[in-house]
Amino acid sequence: MVKIVAKDYLGVKTLERASPESIAVMVGSEDVRGLDFVVFEQPDITILSGHVEGNDIEDLQPHLSVEIRLASDPSKVESVFPLPLVLLARDLPRSKHLVQLRSRFPSSSHRFQSEILEVDLEKQPQTHAGPLRYNVKEENHKQEPTPAPVFPLIVGVSVIALFISIPRLKDLYQLAAGWFLWDQAQSPNTLLSPRVIASPGWLLVRCRGDRSDPSLCDNGTDLYLYTGCLFLAFSHMATGQIFSRNTQALFYNYKQLPIQRMLDFDFLCGRETPSVAGIINPGSEGFQKLFFGQEEIAIPVHSMIEAACSAHPTADVFINFASFRSAAASSMSALKQPTIRVVAIIAEGVPESDTKQLIAYARANNKVLIGPATVGGIQAGAFKIGDTAGTIDNIIQCKLYRPGSVGFVSKSGGMSNELYNTIARVTDGIYEGIAIGGDVFPGSTLSDHVLRFNNMPQVKMMVVLGELGGRDEYSLVEALKDGKVHKPVVAWVSGTCARLFKSEVQFGHAGAKSGGELESAQAKNQALREAGAVVPTSYEAFETAIKETFEKLVEEGKIAPVPDVEPPQIPEDLKYAIKSGKVRAPTHIISTISDDRGEEPCYAGVPMSSIIQHGYGVGDVISLLWFKRSLPRYCTQFIEICIMLCADHGPCVSGAHNTIVTARAGKDLVSSLVSGLLTIGPRFGGAIDDAARYFKDACDRGLTPYEFVEGMKKKGIRVPGIGHRIKSRDNRDKRVQLLQQYAHTHFPSVKYMEYAVQVEAYTLSKANNLVLNVDGAIGSLFLDLLAGSGMFSKQEIDEIVEIGYLNGLFVLARSIGLIGHTFDQKRLKQPLYRHPWEDVLYTK
Repeated sequence: MVKIVAKDYLGVKTLERASPESIAVMVGSEDVRGLDFVVFEQPDITILSGHVEGNDIEDLQPHLSVEIRLASDPSKVESVFPLPLVLLARDLPRSKHLVQLRSRFPSSSHRFQSEILEVDLEKQPQTHAGPLRYNVKEENHKQEPTPAPVFPLIVGVSVIALFISIPRLKDLYQLAAGWFLWDQAQSPNTLLSPRVIASPGWLLVRCRGDRSDPSLCDNGTDLYLYTGCLFLAFSHMATGQIFSRNTQALFYNYKQLPIQRMLDFDFLCGRETPSVAGIINPGSEGFQKLFFGQEEIAIPVHSMIEAACSAHPTADVFINFASFRSAAASSMSALKQPTIRVVAIIAEGVPESDTKQLIAYARANNKVLIGPATVGGIQAGAFKIGDTAGTIDNIIQCKLYRPGSVGFVSKSGGMSNELYNTIARVTDGIYEGIAIGGDVFPGSTLSDHVLRFNNMPQVKMMVVLGELGGRDEYSLVEALKDGKVHKPVVAWVSGTCARLFKSEVQFGHAGAKSGGELESAQAKNQALREAGAVVPTSYEAFETAIKETFEKLVEEGKIAPVPDVEPPQIPEDLKYAIKSGKVRAPTHIISTISDDRGEEPCYAGVPMSSIIQHGYGVGDVISLLWFKRSLPRYCTQFIEICIMLCADHGPCVSGAHNTIVTARAGKDLVSSLVSGLLTIGPRFGGAIDDAARYFKDACDRGLTPYEFVEGMKKKGIRVPGIGHRIKSRDNRDKRVQLLQQYAHTHFPSVKYMEYAVQVEAYTLSKANNLVLNVDGAIGSLFLDLLAGSGMFSKQEIDEIVEIGYLNGLFVLARSIGLIGHTFDQKRLKQPLYRHPWEDVLYTK
């Protein structure tokens, strides 16, 4: 293996052999670290762009080229492109091609070439390969070429062939191709010269020469190539103000608190219309009630982004509160809407590849992307995004309810709140503040917003808070050096403590990780200071530097400090006022049987876990929820027996019949159940309460069965609990017998049941079918349960009978059977029921 380095000999740079040990590709050393290039295939043209990464790329790139051969005829070289390359390859067939990185000039004493990559532009729309093997050849020597092994984690080559099928992106690439063609027409033998700016991986190609076609390349328009994501984009940022007092937003993925904070800020600023025009909540539509000052308003909810944009054409800001899993797709959908101008992505952890696509699309379409991993932004006295600047108390303390004179931009949302407060203490406050987000690839950069502020007459000075990691701050350095910024900039890059650690440290943000000396906070602060920014010696001195800069501008007459105004009082939400003890409010519902406010639900004060641990049954749960006490086991078991005995009585009784007919009509379970339950009443299953009521009254008054029955007869009232259509003296109801046997065995007293049996004896003397039925048995025995348990007062017993507790047992029990009939009919797939004609008496 041979180490290759660039040597300058009499002003001519060549590749020379440096040592026999290795090929020099160490990160941080002087040679090649990696290569990125992309092939964009158009119907009749192919655009290639590429960039070699390394500390001395200026020396190395002129010696490297990309060679393309036709796979069907490897001996034929179709094209050779020097690096850095931003070129067009015409007549490149849609077929397989062989791509190889090679030394460019034969004058080099040593040459190297990569392995050959096969790229099928037609069948493989996206291809990635790398790292590659390299061969190193020593020219003018007799020794054979020595193969070099893979450069692990060092040399990365991305070869991507994109067949453009997305119409909007296709238009972008065609426009880029037209721009290249026009520029080559101006100077056909001159290559455009890329150079690295801003964050690593961005290439900037500037239009040069006279501009004769402003539709293709107007003043200040640059073509960016991003070698990390390999997408083309136009640099359209700069311009000026992006928010105003009339700005309205669409809020994606409903969150009540951030939206209410936006509306409270609107009221604080004296806006006439809410800043949230609509809410997009996938899968739901309608309205959400929120407060705009003292007035309760209804904000429309849409299920689709397109529908929301169509319904609210004046809303040009899209605030995306989606999770990192779906934020990219929803943001791209918003960017494609013609009405949307600004997109803010709150989520952090959005995949970097997705973020790069969003960045490229936003810049190509002259839209502003804030985030990901951002709290958003704010224009004082006009508009704010979501939770920017925190609570209303903090907003008032930071004087954000009215505009100041300072433009502020930061990577950190949390530190933005701190700086809003700092700036408010020593200046007249901010005019606009932006947190670009802490991810590695923010949608907009520090310099993007500083250049915007520079174009805004309301902003008199800028405050910038950067952080270690990445090279975003160097784009600001370049702008300062190029004289693009004419207003004072006070800047600080946090993370100077990183040097105290022996190893590299990842701070809070994904991008807050120094990748070398240039990305350290110290290097950035020094570069900003040398470029003309006001940079303090420490963060502690940052406030003083801001204050001194502001006061100097005031002395020079460039700033007329904004006078303070008294903001309106925001009405306090009732729940917070109640919590703080400021108001009293009546409740609307009283509940004494259950409580779900703790760690687990409680039934009559008994935790759910205790119910399970003690092996409580359905009867025990009923005793807790119905009677608000834990009854003895014989009582709860009697309740369970009643439920079992009354669960069903065949398909012919009125309740079951109704349920069956309804189920066969195709109705759902609830409808079928309810149709059967609605038949329960005085003539079917609803006589338990009446039986208990009349038996109790007669027994307590000491009436004989004769007096009781004859008295009811005189009143024209049938004795409830007595009589059956099928059962008789000789065919007793087995259910009644089972209940009586259980009561005799377990109940301490059965006086009401014995009175009911005496009444039955008298009624049987009148007719053979006037037997004690199950309603009468349950009614009388329940009276014995309540009275004999000793757990209920006379008043409570009367109240239980009067309210209708006992009928509740029948309703609960019979629901089991009615549900069973519903399932039975649906399982059997029974057709619509029609009653037969022969079973109907048709008469006049």
